[in-house]
Amino acid sequence: MPTLGHDITKFNACVKLLLKQLNARGQTTTDLLNHLLKGCEACSDKNFVKYIEDKETDYEEGKPLSADILMLNANNRFKARKLKGEWCAPDANKEKIIAMKAELDLMKKKFKGQGKGKREDKVPKGKKKDKGKFKKSQKPAWMFKPPPNHELTKPRIHLGHPWYFCHPDTGGKCDGVYRRHKPADCEGRAHSFKGKGRQVSFADQKSPTIKPEDDTTPPVPKKKPFVRLQKALNAVVEDMETDEDAWF
Repeated sequence: MPTLGHDITKFNACVKLLLKQLNARGQTTTDLLNHLLKGCEACSDKNFVKYIEDKETDYEEGKPLSADILMLNANNRFKARKLKGEWCAPDANKEKIIAMKAELDLMKKKFKGQGKGKREDKVPKGKKKDKGKFKKSQKPAWMFKPPPNHELTKPRIHLGHPWYFCHPDTGGKCDGVYRRHKPADCEGRAHSFKGKGRQVSFADQKSPTIKPEDDTTPPVPKKKPFVRLQKALNAVVEDMETDEDAWF
């Protein structure tokens, strides 16, 4: 029955063909009705199966039934249900399941791709993306801000990697930003001089080594070595004159 697409007309034609082949060999079957009942009950149309089961019950209770009558009634029932569009139609529970599955598929299509974000750094075909480099726009804001004093040497995890605050206070050569390298291994390649985008300020921590760029306090002028030497010589001469006066 399943190989014939649950088509009762084709099923009956197949049974008749097998009977002719048996007769051509001089053979016959004595339990054709039982085989027909089992074949019809294997159909996927539940309403049709219920109809065949009722026929089988009547036959077991003594109502006469032959193989030819069963095939004729089954074929008529098949054609009538197919004409009404009820053949192999799903029942109420199955229709609910189909409707729920269709709604679920629709929701999957609707929300597919949401939450992934835009790929601004799309790599052209044939080129591999450099996973070791990170764009500045991808870095969080805390990477450019100094941590509290008790967390200066403590690394922070970002994208699965530890980042270290590199600054002279931590033993590095950078201007006070989080880097992948340890401060002790810093080579000073990322160092930016004053006037070229220096970003770090420790005004809130009052660090003695770094002074904010907007500090307007004028620097104390350094004394030239010649001036210091001249004052030292003058002091020596005054001491010598004082000693000479003491002798007279």
